[in-house]
Amino acid sequence: MFFNLLAKTQNLFLYLSVGALIAVLAICALFFDKRAPKFSTKSIAYAAVCIAMSFALSYVKIFTLPQGGSVTLASLLPLCVYAYIFGVKKGILAGTIYGLLQAVQNAFIVHPAQFLLDYPVAFAFIGLSGLFAKLKNTQKLPQIKFVLGALVFSLFRYSAHVLSGVFAFSAYALGSGAYEVWTYSLAYNSFVFADIAFTAVLGAIVFSSKAFTKQIANIL
Repeated sequence: MFFNLLAKTQNLFLYLSVGALIAVLAICALFFDKRAPKFSTKSIAYAAVCIAMSFALSYVKIFTLPQGGSVTLASLLPLCVYAYIFGVKKGILAGTIYGLLQAVQNAFIVHPAQFLLDYPVAFAFIGLSGLFAKLKNTQKLPQIKFVLGALVFSLFRYSAHVLSGVFAFSAYALGSGAYEVWTYSLAYNSFVFADIAFTAVLGAIVFSSKAFTKQIANIL
């Protein structure tokens, strides 16, 4: 009976975690992106190209973890750039599609809510890479704005993976106590920061190019 109660509690917290993070996404889309939510032919075409590029780059893995997760060679850069150019709303949708493709590529699924946390929800936060794109008084520092957005994205992606690890993968922790479970998940999912580091560094280099920033202006 104790284990049944524990399982029900974990299920409840998994679904609450999904709901809370989706609420965060909705708030960010509504309050931090005033652009019209309509998709133009141009934004759809660029989304398709960036999703395809990120998906192809995701096969270039530096290392892979046993229960899912990997560090790639800046596979998220195209989508982060897309969110920066086209805004949070469109970036969230593109990231969600990419997350579903990641599930098709190399899924590690033990629970429906865990699937949502680790794939579509975690990668939907790619849209936050565009959070600072319209920040005033920093037009000459696009690389800083890009890196800040990428870091915010990585923090929320990390949160999604940590919550998934605590409530869906607690059996992999060395102990059964809350401390061991949280410690395990926090440590295991720290790969997210190694993964985003490549994206942030390369993105800063790309956005330091005047030719690239002019090209962005032409796109818009």
